[in-house]
Amino acid sequence: MDSWIDHWTSHGDIVEVDSPTITPEQVLVASGHVNEFNDLMVECGACTSAFRADHLVEGRHENPDSLSPDEVMVLLSQGVECPTCKQSKWSDVRAMNLMFRTQIGAMGGGRTAYMRPETAQGMFMLYPALFRHFKQKLPFGAIQTGKGYRNEISPRQGMIRLREFNMAELEYFIDPEDPPCPDLSAWDEPVTLVPDPDGEYAGERPMTFSEALSAGIVRHPTVAWFLARTMDFLTSVGIDPLRVRFRQHAGSEMAHYADDCWDCELLGEHGWVECVGIANRTCHDLLSHEQHSGSKLLRAWRQFDEPRSEARDVLAPNGASLGPAFKDRAGDVMEALQNLTE
Repeated sequence: MDSWIDHWTSHGDIVEVDSPTITPEQVLVASGHVNEFNDLMVECGACTSAFRADHLVEGRHENPDSLSPDEVMVLLSQGVECPTCKQSKWSDVRAMNLMFRTQIGAMGGGRTAYMRPETAQGMFMLYPALFRHFKQKLPFGAIQTGKGYRNEISPRQGMIRLREFNMAELEYFIDPEDPPCPDLSAWDEPVTLVPDPDGEYAGERPMTFSEALSAGIVRHPTVAWFLARTMDFLTSVGIDPLRVRFRQHAGSEMAHYADDCWDCELLGEHGWVECVGIANRTCHDLLSHEQHSGSKLLRAWRQFDEPRSEARDVLAPNGASLGPAFKDRAGDVMEALQNLTE
């Protein structure tokens, strides 16, 4: 873990932070986790064992993560046996939220909260402090290590699927209209990429990160740079490059917050297993938190090279007229007029 922290903080514009493991419900409603952080579950009608449905059909579809509940149900009905009792009698496939629910405060007046499913949301809550720390200039980032909690449906893969586990996450904030475009020429060795299976480059292929960016396979220069720096870290701690590949998510598999998403997978005794996820989250999180909280502290100022003038039509309510007309409601009327955008 120390090697990972040193690897990223050595860049100078990334700092380490710490945030609580218990997260208020409002934060996770805003992030989309309350409604979207689900896996597909199915129960055996014979022995009542519960399973993650897409895992049961892995041998019958090349990318079961991308399937809908109905599509998984069709595959299960083709004779898939229960791993516990060997029967083939399944309930309907349904979505199950993976967060552990808890309560903050006394039972009567307590507030709903969750054990954090990721450390990222804590970093988004710290964005105003980070923005001030970096003197209100983008880009900058934060890393955090700590416990994450996910109510896995059937954690039967040893250390791969756990309900309590250690996480190491990094969030990097950029100006979307002026993103950093690092020189990728230093990474001139091809790596194994598995592009979007629904795209024109479907299929495993060796490419450099620069070639993948130029071809539009990797859709953002900052994502390409993080793929390259992730490869640097893995090789620095002794991972065999021949056992590393980067797999791009299909559109139907993409997380609710992502515009482009890659899994770095390692080949081991369980086959190819995801060890790193790299996603372009766009402005999803900060914008969602701003909309739900009303806070204006989740933005950044864009510094122009030269001063710019802009003409705007604005409403300028006349208090002397509003007072007699609306009396004790004049203040509310003035505020409503000032908040009009059209």
